[in-house]
Amino acid sequence: MSDQQRNAIERAWDGVVATARRTAADGLVVGTSGNVSARVGDTILVTPSGVL
Repeated sequence: MSDQQRNAIERAWDGVVATARRTAADGLVVGTSGNVSARVGDTILVTPSGVL
């Protein structure tokens, strides 16, 4: 994996985490329900469910 790909995945993961936190803070999800995902090329990033 190139540094450019690694950086793109890191930026996307930061966005996924920020979005998941924001949906919880805004009351759009309850507890550990809901998932957030992003695709970077052939890589798919998904938040786990059932994790506090």
